[in-house]
Amino acid sequence: MAAAITLGLGGGALAAVHAASADTSAVIGEASVVLDFTTPGEVDISVYTRNLSSVPAWGAATVNGPDGEVYTWGPSRYEPGEVRTYDATVTGHTCDDLHNTSAVAYGYASPDDAETSWTTGLVTYPSPLVTVIGCAVTPTPTPTPTPTATPTPTPTQTATPTPTPTATATPTPTTPVPTASATPVPSTATTPASAAADDDLAATGAAVGWTVAATVAAVAAITGGIVLSRRRRT
Repeated sequence: MAAAITLGLGGGALAAVHAASADTSAVIGEASVVLDFTTPGEVDISVYTRNLSSVPAWGAATVNGPDGEVYTWGPSRYEPGEVRTYDATVTGHTCDDLHNTSAVAYGYASPDDAETSWTTGLVTYPSPLVTVIGCAVTPTPTPTPTPTATPTPTPTQTATPTPTPTATATPTPTTPVPTASATPVPSTATTPASAAADDDLAATGAAVGWTVAATVAAVAAITGGIVLSRRRRT
C-alpha cells in the first residue's frame, strides 16, 4: 500500500520528497519546519505533516532540539490527504542555537514495515524547508529555475530604395522666326469712272475732230482738183 507524508512549512507544502526505494517510487511527500525565536529565551518548533497518498499511510516526525533532546511524533495513521501539526517548545535557547536544531520526517506503507517508504532526510537551517522567525537571518530563497534566454530575433534589414534620378530637361534650341515685314504694295488708285469717261470722251473728240478735218481737207482737195480740171478744159 503506497503512502506519503508532508512536513509543511508554515502550513504550506514547499518541496516534494520521493520514496527511498524503487518499489515505492509512487510515494512522495513534502517537508518543512518553523523555528520561532520571537519569545526571548525560548524556541517554538512546529512541524507540519500531510499524507499526499491516495491511500492510508503511516508517518512519523522527529526533531532534534537545541537542548539535545529528541522529540518524536508517531508513527500514526494518516488518511489520504490528512494534515497534522506537531509542536514543541524548548526554553533556555536563543538565535545562537539556531544551527543546533534539525528535523526529519518519514512514512511507511504499513506499521510493520522495517524500512521507510520515503523520508525527507535531515532538515536543518539554511535548508529552504526551514523558516526562522525572530532572528536576524537572511531567508534562504527557494531555488528558481534558470530562465532560458530567448533568442533575440535578427532584425531584417530593410532595403533602402535607390532614388530615381531626376531627368534633366534638355533645352530645345529655338530658331528665331523672322518677323515678316509688311512689303508696301503700291496702292493702285482707282480713277473715278467719271474722270476716265471724260478723258476717253476728250480723246474721242480729238480723234473725231481730226477725222473731220482730214475729211474736209480731202473734200476740198478733190473739189479743188475738179475745178482746176474744168478750167483747163475751158
